[in-house]
Amino acid sequence: MAEALETVFVNIEARLSKLESQLNESVSTSRRKGQEAGQGYTEGFQRGTKGVEEALLRLSQIAIGGAIVQQFRALAAEASQSRIAVDLFARQLERTGQSAQAGLAALDQVASRLGTLPSSLADNATQLLRQGLSFQEVITVFERAAASGLAAGKSTQQAIDAVTQAIVNQQSIYLNYAGISQNLDVAYKEFARSLNKTTDELTQQERAQAAVALIVKATKEEYEDLDRMLGGLGGTPAQLNKAQAQLRQELGTAVQQCCPRAIED
Repeated sequence: MAEALETVFVNIEARLSKLESQLNESVSTSRRKGQEAGQGYTEGFQRGTKGVEEALLRLSQIAIGGAIVQQFRALAAEASQSRIAVDLFARQLERTGQSAQAGLAALDQVASRLGTLPSSLADNATQLLRQGLSFQEVITVFERAAASGLAAGKSTQQAIDAVTQAIVNQQSIYLNYAGISQNLDVAYKEFARSLNKTTDELTQQERAQAAVALIVKATKEEYEDLDRMLGGLGGTPAQLNKAQAQLRQELGTAVQQCCPRAIED
């Protein structure tokens, strides 16, 4: 069955190319027949045009199949990216002397609580670890971002993505998207003062830690209500997004296993 499906999908693109050639040939034929017909030019042209219409009809039918192939490729690519993200996260933990096994288990736990997938959080976690944060600080960022995001009408994953970018790119505008109306530059100055440093002397890790301290302080009330929001209507979109993402990944994995040649470029 899998082989049969694979053959069908592989042949779709070949048929598309063939139909394009048929279309061009039909146009040329219509012109030639009209010229040869002389006085019967109109009749010849109509016959040629009918060939064009038939080719267009076949082309439109096969184009639907081509769109399916493209969708399958997108699903397969998403599944691959998810696996790569999880693998990079585990490697980054090991580089920083932390247990990959314990980290993966903890990531799975926090993802389950926040209504998202471990693979969806893995890339964010890797980026934050590379900023010098500990994994416990990463989890703190996820939970605080999710709480603020839900209170601001965002999904947990959207808020976590935004806050991660705020820390990595050192731009407050991303915090604002997640409902945290704070200024990172002020946080850097205060953190530098506590270390008897200037802002310019702060390391990348210290800037990330300053951002975490700011986020924790700014989301105190939202964090206290996190479980309540997750258990109510606020958590419903998160669970729906999780289910959709999980379905896409499972479909992508199935396509890779079933029809590897069909999704090759």
